[in-house]
Amino acid sequence: LRGAARNENSASMFSFQLDRILDELNVTVHLAEIDPTPVDMASKQYDRVTLGGWPCRIEPGCFQSSENESPPKGRSSLESRFERDIAAASQSLPLVAREKLQQSTPIWINKSHMWGPKVAPVRGRDECFHPGAK
Repeated sequence: LRGAARNENSASMFSFQLDRILDELNVTVHLAEIDPTPVDMASKQYDRVTLGGWPCRIEPGCFQSSENESPPKGRSSLESRFERDIAAASQSLPLVAREKLQQSTPIWINKSHMWGPKVAPVRGRDECFHPGAK
C-alpha cells in the first residue's frame, strides 16, 4: 500500500507541475502565406544506363559512398545490388508486359530529390512510383 500511496503522490505532484507550466505558457500565432513557387529540379542531369536489363536514368554520384569519393571504376557494390534486384523483380513480370515496360518505363535513381515550395522544400527519402504517360 505504501508504494500505491507514493504513486498517487507522484501523479498528483506531476499534475501540479504540469498545471504550473501550462499556466505560464504563452503561444503566439501569426497567419502567414508561403511563396508557392515550386522548387525547380528540371535542370538535373542523368546518365542513361541499363541495369538488370532495364533502362535507368541515374543521377551522377548516386553510387558513391561520400561526396569526397571519386566515382567507382566499374560497378560499385550498391550499383551491382540494384542491378541484381531489378533483374530479379523484372523476372516476375509476364514476358510481354516486361518487354513493353522496358521500352517505355525507365527507372529513375536520384542521389537527392526535392519537391514542394522553393522556400520550404520537402527532401525525399527512399523510393516512389509515379504512374502516368510521362
